[in-house]
Amino acid sequence: MIRVLEEDLNSKMGENDRLFLYFSGHGSTIQVHRKQAGFLLTYDSVVYDWPTRKRPFMKRPPARALDMRTLMARVELLAPRHKMISVDACFSGYAVRSKDINAVGITPRRLERWLSEPVIQILTAGRAGQKAIEKGSYGHGVFTWHLLKGLAGNADEAGGGPDGLLRFDELAAFVRNRVSGEPGVDQDPQAGQIGEGQFVFRLGGENVKGEARRLAEEERRLKERIASADKQREAKGRLRRQRERIAAFNRQAEEAERRLRKERERPKVAVGPGTPQQIGSGLDAMVKVPAGWFIMGSNSGQKDEK
Repeated sequence: MIRVLEEDLNSKMGENDRLFLYFSGHGSTIQVHRKQAGFLLTYDSVVYDWPTRKRPFMKRPPARALDMRTLMARVELLAPRHKMISVDACFSGYAVRSKDINAVGITPRRLERWLSEPVIQILTAGRAGQKAIEKGSYGHGVFTWHLLKGLAGNADEAGGGPDGLLRFDELAAFVRNRVSGEPGVDQDPQAGQIGEGQFVFRLGGENVKGEARRLAEEERRLKERIASADKQREAKGRLRRQRERIAAFNRQAEEAERRLRKERERPKVAVGPGTPQQIGSGLDAMVKVPAGWFIMGSNSGQKDEK
């Protein structure tokens, strides 16, 4: 990255040019003696102890990684007055002062000051210890998805409505609010800067507004598909539970039928006076009836005896 900046681009850029850098990958942070230093990890970087949510800082710097202090020092020496770095990775310690993300409305005096003062502004996907999440439905990291939507014009909203000029503060506020509000995503985008200027994008009028409307419509359809899928999952869950209840009832009915059939198949035993089941004699005679099914009356008796 530094080679491209210094060897390929530096000779082609002037003071009135603007430099926008984007990086997507892994970031990490070390903390030594209460000082933090951030690193961008490349494909061949060597990490000795990966950070976690509970232990967000590494104890030893990674090998063959890009130190953010080195990158910021090199970028600061490049000719353009305004430079912006956007990093889809979670880390801290990027060698600039942290910046509160507050978008304010534009005025001619503010705009003149922002454009005349030099600045380096950086926007990262999250804090040290957090993970930069990707979603297959977006085709990007969550941070990059909302960054692109913001750059398309959706972030041009401070000061009461779109004005065709997208400032870094507007973009940072938009990305932070959208990323932090994503369900199941634990990311808090961070901003920082050197200098008092402001990186400003001039939007492309109706074409950009049309693209913004297209992205908004795409998001709406995506949310509808997600809601429909959630409803289908709920319906399938209810159907599965209903089938389980029916199966349980069927098992109970089969068990009751089995017991009834077993009772009906037991041998019939004749009971009454003069049978082995008679107990006693005369007026005190009783008949012992075995447990189970029995039939009163006889086939040769009257209708009310059958």
